Amino acid sequence: MKTTAEIAAYLAYRIGCIYYHDRPLSYGGTPAGVELLLDAYHDIWARAESREVELESIWRAELKQEDCGTGEFAIHYSRTHPEADDDEIAQYVIEHWRRVTKQLRVPIPHRQLEQDFADHLQVQKKRFNW
Repeated sequence: MKTTAEIAAYLAYRIGCIYYHDRPLSYGGTPAGVELLLDAYHDIWARAESREVELESIWRAELKQEDCGTGEFAIHYSRTHPEADDDEIAQYVIEHWRRVTKQLRVPIPHRQLEQDFADHLQVQKKRFNW
């Protein structure tokens, strides 16, 4: 059985995967799906760390700063930028969730992710003869 600390570390890794991947839509399918995953991962991580109130405060402040109203980042951006495609909207979502992550001090394992994604890129290069 995993400990709370192990689960929290796994969630930090999964958050980082979305940030490091060159196609974050592959995780959520849509910008709203990416946002839902980031919200859920942060929520569970914050509960494991007993920091739910801090997450809520930081997240709401970021929404307020962006004038999102009661909506979320994906909804807000798609309404204010109707010409934006899903990739652009997802990047906006990620930009603002990264701010939440940073303020919350989620320990994203950058070295591990850099290595994991570098290895993935090498496999893709060989597979597609880049």
